[in-house]
Amino acid sequence: MKNITCRTYYFAKSGNGCFNKLRFRKFDTRMESSRARLVCYGHDDMLLYTRKCILSRDFSVEICSGLARLGECLRQGPVRVVVICHSVPDQECEVAIEMSRAAWPGIKILTLREGDHGVCSLHSDTSMESLDGAPALLYKVHSMLTTASAENAPPG
Repeated sequence: MKNITCRTYYFAKSGNGCFNKLRFRKFDTRMESSRARLVCYGHDDMLLYTRKCILSRDFSVEICSGLARLGECLRQGPVRVVVICHSVPDQECEVAIEMSRAAWPGIKILTLREGDHGVCSLHSDTSMESLDGAPALLYKVHSMLTTASAENAPPG
């Protein structure tokens, strides 16, 4: 298997309005098989790439921008979480949620929103403001997976 390095930089806004680089991270694709698989779905390529780099720190991430491609990603194997970006209209978001749940009934859906709460966020497992930042996104996905693991644990 070929090694791929993904360089991730996190930026934080300082008090003077400038952005400071916080962290640099690289990983090896040989670790991918043991990581939870996520799909980021949206229509803004730059945001999708940025979210992929953020989430690739802890997860195996694929990005897609069309329903046909989402279907392909879902058929390639188990997906634990689908992140639906705010660039997806509500009606298309509903279709993406239905497709995801039909393919993997236990899948978790996270919708990212800007400002008002769209209809789509009502049918997702959780939602968050897209501008909350990288640490909040990682925390939200981790907490979704922790909750899913607890729900699927045998009683005892």
